Amino acid sequence: MAAVAITRGETVPLSLQLDDGAMGKFPQAVVRDAAGAPLATVDLAHVSLGLYTATSLAMPDEAFLTVTYITYDDAPHTTESPDHLRAQDVFVQEVDPALAIEVVVTAAFAPGATTFATTLTEPDGFWNNLLAVVIDAGGTGRAIARTITGYLNADGSITLDAALPFTPTAGDPVLIMRRLSGVSVNAEVVPSTGAC
Repeated sequence: MAAVAITRGETVPLSLQLDDGAMGKFPQAVVRDAAGAPLATVDLAHVSLGLYTATSLAMPDEAFLTVTYITYDDAPHTTESPDHLRAQDVFVQEVDPALAIEVVVTAAFAPGATTFATTLTEPDGFWNNLLAVVIDAGGTGRAIARTITGYLNADGSITLDAALPFTPTAGDPVLIMRRLSGVSVNAEVVPSTGAC
């Protein structure tokens, strides 16, 4: 099984190579989302020497896809080939490695709440599963890292996986980035007092 990183919207390169080079087969790719629910079944076309491909599927807004390739002996896909094992691929949604943007809180939220409004305008769910570092700029200067569990375009609201130990106010900066090794959820950065 291979794991391939694909940017959302890019073509998912569905590809099956039959080891025996069989050319008269009718393989399909069964595509499932991260929860295991079926998303699509795609017919693969023969290219050459037992290589079958399809380029009709674009990477959806899913954390990852699993693809099971099934080889059939007939066009109606009723008789699975006894000579070919099923194969699998995993396609992971790649976040641009340069993705680290700063936005600001546009509306304060209640103490202990996990949702606040920002200046973001991307489609619903775009920022889900990324890391948000919220900075208490108007107070202690503390920076707290949390996972974004929800994002809504209507008001740019971000929902975090856990409450912050301070209440963000309008104007507080939020740095959104992909997960970096060494940065854990619930990490806290306390500003230096200048003493060594």
